[in-house]
Amino acid sequence: MNGNNKFSKLYPLVENNKKEFDELIRIVNDTNINFDKRLKTAVAALKVATYQSTGYFYSNDLERFFINIAQTNDIEKYSSEFCPKTILHVLTQAYKAGGHTRVAERWVENLTPEYKSSVVLINQEKKEIPPLLIENVQKSNGNFIKLKSQSIIDKGLELRKLAMNYEYIVLHTHMEDPVATIAFGTQKFMRPILFFNHADHLFWIGRTIADVVLELKSNSISRSYRNITDSIKCPIPASKKITSQLNQANILYSSSKDEQIILTSGSAFKYTPICAESIFDTFDRILWACPKAKMIVIGVTPKDKNWQHLIQKYKDRISLLGGLPFAEYQNWISKANVVLDSYPMGGGTALTDAINCGVPFVSLDNVLKQIDPVINSIGFCRTKEEFIEKTLKILAEPDYRQKVLANERACFEKENSPELWLTTVKQILKNTPKVHRLRDYTKTSENFINDYSAILAYMYKGTKISKIFDLFIIKLYKQKTPIAKSYIIEIFGKKYSIKTKKLI
Repeated sequence: MNGNNKFSKLYPLVENNKKEFDELIRIVNDTNINFDKRLKTAVAALKVATYQSTGYFYSNDLERFFINIAQTNDIEKYSSEFCPKTILHVLTQAYKAGGHTRVAERWVENLTPEYKSSVVLINQEKKEIPPLLIENVQKSNGNFIKLKSQSIIDKGLELRKLAMNYEYIVLHTHMEDPVATIAFGTQKFMRPILFFNHADHLFWIGRTIADVVLELKSNSISRSYRNITDSIKCPIPASKKITSQLNQANILYSSSKDEQIILTSGSAFKYTPICAESIFDTFDRILWACPKAKMIVIGVTPKDKNWQHLIQKYKDRISLLGGLPFAEYQNWISKANVVLDSYPMGGGTALTDAINCGVPFVSLDNVLKQIDPVINSIGFCRTKEEFIEKTLKILAEPDYRQKVLANERACFEKENSPELWLTTVKQILKNTPKVHRLRDYTKTSENFINDYSAILAYMYKGTKISKIFDLFIIKLYKQKTPIAKSYIIEIFGKKYSIKTKKLI
């Protein structure tokens, strides 16, 4: 085992997840089993590895399986011709809230008009496409494409065919989505693939097809956990749409002594306590020390059990707003006096947005690590006491607030300003290989059962488990259970009642 062993009591959780995953991989690799069953198992294995933390951060077995699909399924014609200075951004889905959609929006925004940027959505279905993403693509004179195919193999071939027309392909795909690997898992497809590693802390598929892996931070785990030694740092670009009027409005609003707004933003799991590691006692102490302050929580619903103690104690002084459209989310940030980072998992775009809106942030060090501009800023704290002290000082002293904001802006502008970001990305594109090549996928994947994987296992415990029902099909096939109308199944210790007319 690897790691500092601070969270060693959680290691059995990772070990159990690993056993489940290894059993799925055994089925995937068994060529005596029907291909459709192996494919369903491979899809289930991707979800398990992504959301249940197995100690694996890549899988050469799964990469190989989907590469084989890519190379045994073909399109009629390949072409080496493309439209110069065109980029195709590939997303599994686009969301109103969330960092990975904002990254795609800002790539398109900041590269316009030098590059024509288009977006393809693999599995958007009836979900609303964020208006800002549509607007930015339209200004870029690009196209919006939804894949029409139903099966993942057909989607992959459809994506392969349309992507040949672009000079560069940039992937912002979900960690468990194999469609891009099916699309680009052949060297017959010649256009270079840039993989934006927006979920560095999690398992993901796509390592084999990535000509360039783009990292959000210099302390990425790709080198040590994925054996990727040539990745390139590429930070989150700031948005050009944040105006000086918005910043001025923020300064005028937050100068009021009658009300202070503390804002925090992130998915609910980012705040989930791990063993003794929790941010809620810290939030409690800050709200207690500032009776005029209100806390706005974006990304978490009022029903979240981890927040109930604060809600009961502070009542209308704390509001959990759930996910918001970007414009509304941005408006709330602009009204805040300070933005507090999520913990035990920190944020990325949320802190970038705070700086863009003229609001200082405070962030607490964590095992999964923050992006470089955060770590290098005054707002970065090594202890909870420091976190509380700086937050209270920002709320109490306008001069200190402006000092922190100026420092944080300087840290972000070193790499996140539109101008510097554009220079960085243009250099990356210039140095990107002109012809697509596959990485090695023949070696055994390394496994890491340590504090890092243990924290992930606990944070994501139960996350999206309802979407992994392919697992019960596998177990029923293995047991040769007769077809029935309902089953009681157990997945990772949790029991579910499943009703079905037949096995797929």
